[in-house]
Amino acid sequence: MLTVTELARRKVLEVAEAENRKGDALRVSVHDGGTSMVQYALNFVAAGEERPDDTVLDQGEFKIHIDAESAKFLEGAT
Repeated sequence: MLTVTELARRKVLEVAEAENRKGDALRVSVHDGGTSMVQYALNFVAAGEERPDDTVLDQGEFKIHIDAESAKFLEGAT
């Protein structure tokens, strides 16, 4: 579904440590930006903040949560 490059993986870990969110998951979501555009959002989520419809991608040191609506926009993304 979503491919995470080595550079992106390192950056997620770097930001998580800087924001004291080490061990939290990363939520990737896509929102309607109007006029045929979309906006991408990246947020950390703590354990227990999962949504029932989330797809969870295990990246080893962290997990990525993607809601069902966003998943269709992220298919094949890197």
